[in-house]
Amino acid sequence: MAPIQTEKKGVVKFGVIGDTGTANLDQQEVADSLAKICRRDGCDLVLMLGDNFYPEGLKTLEDPLFTKAFLDIYRELKIPFFPVLGNHDVKGNVQAQLYQSRFHRFWNMPNYSYSFETWPVRFHAINTNCHLNAWYRLYQSFDEHSMDNSGKPWNVVFGHHPIYSQGGHGDTDLVQQFIWNVLFEQEVDFYLSGHDHHLNALRKGDSGPYYLVSGAGGAHYRDREDIEDFSTSNAESLFVHRDTGFLWMEIH
Repeated sequence: MAPIQTEKKGVVKFGVIGDTGTANLDQQEVADSLAKICRRDGCDLVLMLGDNFYPEGLKTLEDPLFTKAFLDIYRELKIPFFPVLGNHDVKGNVQAQLYQSRFHRFWNMPNYSYSFETWPVRFHAINTNCHLNAWYRLYQSFDEHSMDNSGKPWNVVFGHHPIYSQGGHGDTDLVQQFIWNVLFEQEVDFYLSGHDHHLNALRKGDSGPYYLVSGAGGAHYRDREDIEDFSTSNAESLFVHRDTGFLWMEIH
């Protein structure tokens, strides 16, 4: 994909939302809050972390849920959105989500996994519904850029399932953690995910990436009675919020 132009050279401002596709008041309130922040502080793009359409993705290219849960909800945000697939999305017609990119200029999903750059950030989108394929594609993405001389960018990886999370689903399995730690941990600055319906910031040790969970863009844990029983994580939890919300990031 061609580099994305930002409002200010060398500065990237973006929103991060996940598990959005409820098409209800909670999703609308999060969207309105994000739009307010973007008007005040600026936004160049938005990352969508999967489960874009509940309960079973899109059925067809003309599915009215695309209008209800995306076009109508985010109509104030006239900036590029970059989605990945969640576990609910793959229950439907995933091609319908890919092909929306041909008809709606703010929806940018060229493939299941893809990368794009807006200096000084290189974004890597992965389809975590198939971990082995996701790691292979991510390895390819890093390998393709290993010989460029443009300086070391910030590397941001985003997918649906967390590596680490102090939520209802918790950490990924130990095999995936091992693969991640061996191949990618030292190359990545931020790993962004959804799946758990809260906001959570974690880090493992004093080095390596920050793991940011933003899975409360429509779904939430507000009414869960078992929150105190949620799993602990192999990473240190720095912040947690169990209601709806989003992330806003600025990198330069």
